[in-house]
Amino acid sequence: MKIRKLCEPLFMAAALSIPAAALASGPDTDWRQMGFSAKGDRFNKHETVLNAGNVAGLSVAWSAETGDVIRSSPASANGIVYAGSWDGKLYALDEATGAVKWVADAPGIRNSSPAIADGRVFVASYYGVLYAFQIADGKPAWTAKLGRYEGASPTVANDTVYVTSAGKLYAFDAKSGALKWRVRTGGTQSPAVANGVVYVGGKGTLRGLDAATGAVIWRREAPVISAPAYSNGALYAVYLMPTNEYGVYAAEAATGKELWHSPFGGFSQSGVAVANGLVYAGSFDGNLYTFDAKTGASKWNFNAGTEIDDTPAVANGVVYVASTEDGVLYALDAASGSSLWSAPATNTFMFSPPSVVNGRVFVGSDNHKLYSFALDGGNRAGGINSR
Repeated sequence: MKIRKLCEPLFMAAALSIPAAALASGPDTDWRQMGFSAKGDRFNKHETVLNAGNVAGLSVAWSAETGDVIRSSPASANGIVYAGSWDGKLYALDEATGAVKWVADAPGIRNSSPAIADGRVFVASYYGVLYAFQIADGKPAWTAKLGRYEGASPTVANDTVYVTSAGKLYAFDAKSGALKWRVRTGGTQSPAVANGVVYVGGKGTLRGLDAATGAVIWRREAPVISAPAYSNGALYAVYLMPTNEYGVYAAEAATGKELWHSPFGGFSQSGVAVANGLVYAGSFDGNLYTFDAKTGASKWNFNAGTEIDDTPAVANGVVYVASTEDGVLYALDAASGSSLWSAPATNTFMFSPPSVVNGRVFVGSDNHKLYSFALDGGNRAGGINSR
């Protein structure tokens, strides 16, 4: 494990001290799971440090090297950031400095993003295992068996871990690991949870399930292929029609009834982010597409020049998204799509959805590194990144 000082000209920036109070961590500002909250909308509405007026001052504060590519979304809580690597290890790092707190063995975790709750950090394995580690020291708390060869990012709500694997949705007690219920859905994407209901897609359907029992509340035919996101009584996801048309699909959360669907160009592996009445999704054609959440009307597109495979994140009027092939992280005005900032190209694949928390942006890369961006590199004084 290497923590690297970013002193090359590519990432040079003058140091600027950020008040500690501005970076204070808490349950509302922490990015605890793939979708930010169990709703899966990837919208941190409590971020106050970064905004459209100052985000141009972002630069690399630190980078941490792991043993393989990082394609999951980092999670952060209480000053610690967690990232899984294809080397089969989960890394816990100091949010401010990148110093290693602990490293835990979790073979096969690959694209599963960690989730944090109840003093545990959870991550699912491609080999069909759900891992729970103690956040204090990384020691195993419990493991649970899933279906083989799949393991989506877990979603945590109300002391329960929800995870899909091999076409089934599982619900485990977060503290003990006891199985609460299991339902076949046919899907492999992460669920969203809101108001006592679990929403999940699979095999051309969208379902609403009772979060406590797994009982089906409603089931609708729907061509969704990404994890659903809940916002203001509606569900949003990327869809794929039999005609190979891709776009964004919206459904009523209470019934699953379709509200609208709007096509966009190109193939898509992106999920959606939803914030302030807008829905964002990326495409292989290099565009980040934006739609009105109520009507599906197209609002604006941003073209990154290379495909966008990862899911965007939104915080305080800024949308963050990475272009895949050249590994560039962008910050865009969330309302207009105008470019506010971009990081220097890493010239390697970047599939990791970024997370935004406490004035920092975290993103992983195929060059085996986890990057932390902060305003002018953050407060380097006295830390391992001091110059």
